[in-house]
Amino acid sequence: MEWLKNLFCRKTVTASKFMNSHGKWQWHIRATNGEILCHSEEYSTKKACDDTVKMLDGKRIRVITI
Repeated sequence: MEWLKNLFCRKTVTASKFMNSHGKWQWHIRATNGEILCHSEEYSTKKACDDTVKMLDGKRIRVITI
C-alpha cells in the first residue's frame, strides 16, 4: 500500500465502496476530477472490502460507501 500513499501525496482523493453487478463488493479511487485511478478485486463480503479500505482511510483518502 506504500505506492498508494506516494501516488496521492498532494491531493485528497475519494475511495468509494460499492456492490457490483455480480453482487460482490469492490472499491475504486477517484481523483478530484472524477477520473477512476484504480480499483480493487471483488470481495465476497462487505467486511472483507471494509478491512482493505480501512488501510486507506486517513491517508489523504476520504472513504465513502455508495
